[in-house]
Amino acid sequence: MIAVRQVILVCFLLALIQLSDGLTCYTCAGCNDPFNKENVATQTVSDNSGYSCTKIKAENIVGRGLIQNCQEINAAGQGTWCCQKDLCNTATKTVLSTTILFSIIPAILTRLF
Repeated sequence: MIAVRQVILVCFLLALIQLSDGLTCYTCAGCNDPFNKENVATQTVSDNSGYSCTKIKAENIVGRGLIQNCQEINAAGQGTWCCQKDLCNTATKTVLSTTILFSIIPAILTRLF
């Protein structure tokens, strides 16, 4: 039983490690929602320090891209959303916050051991 718990713990920790420093994002203008990923260009930076994938919505026009030092703005469904995972700019951000994630980890580990 201990071996199974150790394997689960190792897999869990490996899932938290970022394997690459690069970042790939969809890039398009006028690619409104619902978003169709097919035939949409992507852009990659090899060193993603400070870069984010973005979705920008103004009126009924949506654009997606890759920018440095992204600042999120959300006003009544209009604005700029930022994310730092590959191809994450498909929709409005609905991401588990880091604070919530790190408060859940001890509970999971406590249940395992």
